[in-house]
Amino acid sequence: MTEHPLFQRRQAETTGPVDVRRVGPGTSMASDNAFALALLNLWERVSEAGGAVGFTVPVDRSAVGAAVSVVIDDLRSGRAFAFAATRGRDIVGFAMVRPGKQTTAHTGRISQVMVDPGVQRSGAGTRLVQAVIRLAGELGLERIRLGVRDGTGLDGFYRRLGFVEAGRLPAWIRVAPDDDRDEVLMVLEIPRRTEPDRT
Repeated sequence: MTEHPLFQRRQAETTGPVDVRRVGPGTSMASDNAFALALLNLWERVSEAGGAVGFTVPVDRSAVGAAVSVVIDDLRSGRAFAFAATRGRDIVGFAMVRPGKQTTAHTGRISQVMVDPGVQRSGAGTRLVQAVIRLAGELGLERIRLGVRDGTGLDGFYRRLGFVEAGRLPAWIRVAPDDDRDEVLMVLEIPRRTEPDRT
């Protein structure tokens, strides 16, 4: 029996257009086992390249797999919504939003924003985050937040998309034994959609 292409651990395709697609129930990309393994491969590639996505080098593939399981469960249950950037058969980017609950139901949190090292600076990350922001507005969210590791330059990327720094958690992220970084908390106010004038 031939192994499904998405199950193989390999480098992502390096040529061809990048498409941004919604992931989850009722969309064109199911959050199935093949998708989970493709996301695992992406997350591992980004982590191995030093990406600020929750893991340090050397990357423990089983720990990344456990994180992927949580993401897939949240997508399948409707607790979270996501977009993937695809190139050919490969997942080369991912971003997710989790709406708040109860007293924070008007807010959401963006997480797991990652782009394959071979696709960075192509605009894929911008397109992914913009898609998540649009979806957050469609879900009725009024503001969204995210956290970035200080010293990566990612705060500048998010500022260009309209986010502002709301605070910091000092020495919150430990990259190495003697390398603690602040987590920079960033917030975006989502403009209210106005109903068209029917008069």
